[in-house]
Amino acid sequence: MVGNCIFKKVHVQITNKTTVRNEWKLNSADCRIKMVGGRVAHPVLKGPSVVKELIIGSVLGLAAGGLWKMHHWNEQRKSRAFYDLLEKGEISVVVQE
Repeated sequence: MVGNCIFKKVHVQITNKTTVRNEWKLNSADCRIKMVGGRVAHPVLKGPSVVKELIIGSVLGLAAGGLWKMHHWNEQRKSRAFYDLLEKGEISVVVQE
């Protein structure tokens, strides 16, 4: 006689000589254990997506270009303010000897 039981989410096939105590404890010497459960779906690895890489590259390029342009506008504003003050006579440049 061969019996089947489920013990802690593990499917156990019991042979004739196996005893079951309290219907939960098994004499594991005579048992063959099989895991019960569905198969796990693993993601399939794909190659690089050209369109996705183009979009990401374009967005990163525009962001970096915008930051670089803002930096240059800030430097241009500083130099323009310096020359405006120099022209008005509010500041002067002294050459060290």
